[in-house]
Amino acid sequence: MKSLYSLWALVALAVAVAGAPAARAADAPPTARDKQCDLTAKAATECQAACEKAFRHCAGLVAAGKSDHARTAALCLHCSEFCALTAKVAGRRCELTLFACEACAKACDLCGTECAKYSDAPEMKACAEECKTCAALCREGLKQPAQK
Repeated sequence: MKSLYSLWALVALAVAVAGAPAARAADAPPTARDKQCDLTAKAATECQAACEKAFRHCAGLVAAGKSDHARTAALCLHCSEFCALTAKVAGRRCELTLFACEACAKACDLCGTECAKYSDAPEMKACAEECKTCAALCREGLKQPAQK
């Protein structure tokens, strides 16, 4: 029974710690960094969706025998994961956002450049554009002073 209480105490602590930044953010007016995190989270979410659409498009082409799209498909899939992580961390306004943004910007650069090669397809054009936007916002976020 004692171990059950210990487990509940750990769960309560984890919930309290996870909710703490959000509670502080609600009490205080948003800072420039908070606003930047929100913009970055939104852009990363949109980029993730565009990358996943481009991935599905490329995967279909690879399945049809166009193996030159395999690298692009892989970059789109991996970039969508970087964007997902960045959206989560930036949305939480976590101090680790800077690391996620740095990696996401680089992933978006690679993915966007690759997708731009196939911009005749709407999915690829949209992915290239979203990657460019996301990378720019991530880099802007890197310029914001870290919160203490």
